[in-house]
Amino acid sequence: MAPETPKANFIDPDIEKAFIWLLSFLTKDSWKKRKEEIENQITIKPSAEAVDINDMAIIGSTNDKMGWYLYLIECYLYDIAKYEPIQGARIAPIFSRLGNSMQDLLKIEGLEKKIGRLFGKEKNQADAILFEILTALLWVRNGWEVKFLPESPPLKQPDLFAQKDGKEWYIECKRLSKSSDYSQVERKKRTVMLSYLSDLLLKLNLVLDIIFHVEITSLEDNFLYKQLHEKLLLVIVPGILISTELIEVRVYFIDFEAINTHLEIWNVKYPSTQVAELIAGKRTDLEDFTCGVKARFVPMSTGKGNHQYIHSIEKAFGVYWKCDSSEAINAKSRDVWRQLKSAVEQLPIGKNCAVHIGIETLDGTDVEVVRFNKIFNTVSFFDTENKDLKWITCHFFQSYTPPQQDWIIDETVTFFSKDFLQRQDPLKEKFLIIPWDGENVDDVHWNRPKPGIT
Repeated sequence: MAPETPKANFIDPDIEKAFIWLLSFLTKDSWKKRKEEIENQITIKPSAEAVDINDMAIIGSTNDKMGWYLYLIECYLYDIAKYEPIQGARIAPIFSRLGNSMQDLLKIEGLEKKIGRLFGKEKNQADAILFEILTALLWVRNGWEVKFLPESPPLKQPDLFAQKDGKEWYIECKRLSKSSDYSQVERKKRTVMLSYLSDLLLKLNLVLDIIFHVEITSLEDNFLYKQLHEKLLLVIVPGILISTELIEVRVYFIDFEAINTHLEIWNVKYPSTQVAELIAGKRTDLEDFTCGVKARFVPMSTGKGNHQYIHSIEKAFGVYWKCDSSEAINAKSRDVWRQLKSAVEQLPIGKNCAVHIGIETLDGTDVEVVRFNKIFNTVSFFDTENKDLKWITCHFFQSYTPPQQDWIIDETVTFFSKDFLQRQDPLKEKFLIIPWDGENVDDVHWNRPKPGIT
């Protein structure tokens, strides 16, 4: 028996349609068990502990990523107080696209087996499989008949086969992980460095804006403490605290009057972009802001799960992070050479072939500019061996959660061919997620103003 769908808080028809469809692949008992396991792993951090606003490890284990995504959407639809907006903003747009294109989605041959894997042995590979499904859907939306090709090791073959008007294409999909290993190591290093100062920052109610000019990982754990501790005790007015060849730090005071004015009217989910905005005094790049609060919390729902909301704040601090070291930027700007090489190995000989690569753009404009140049050079000179790889398409994504909106998704599509003039493009519409208005956007989204950030 499929799980029962509870009554919605509000109706987002496309997202709910996709949610109900995906939920139908699970029995009522199996979904209940998976939900219980997820909620048992949710951790509500102590209120004064520092937390990266875009690195909320709500699930202690990542062995059921698809279950977590389904849980996020269920909360979004039916128990909004438990919804995690920052993580959900990556997933809600995908559900929206699936629900909006359900009629085309169900035309894909082999889709049910793919969904079975998504909830089964490959439940932790949800990002990769959802990308395959979105790619298959894109080809269907462009008028192609599409099917998933079954895996049959040791035989290598691509993910998808498409045909139309006597023409055939073989398609391989590759999805880069959300963050680079270097970014994760750097973020952990930042957390350790901040631990030496977080109590003092909380006591003084300060916001720091830190720019490292060298790799953060090259510095001692107590580097910030040695550089800033004594100076922070003497801060009277906002401004530049220190500027050296290694680091530049500006300091600001938190505007508690503005915070209290807001909290007199609304309770605020912690952690969330709204908390970041209150502490920072403006919207901030989510990946690069850490905060901590000493606050009074109130529950906004029942049972397990994170439904604690801030009612009032007594103390708070925040830290902006940036590293403009060329070495760090280069390390974060992951190329797609490895994914392309792996993809080519899966493609057949003597057939029309295409590769789609999915990339999240979480490390800022400086990184994406370098990465884009790397990718351009890689695909321009890549050896496709004896495979007829006609098109390489890169899909770049970034999600946002402005306090006044549930989610925003931005997408850039860049496609490459070694002979644009002689090769007919099989896809007129190219966006996987965002609506297509009949034209392709030429500019990359990391060069455009970020939604809601001032």
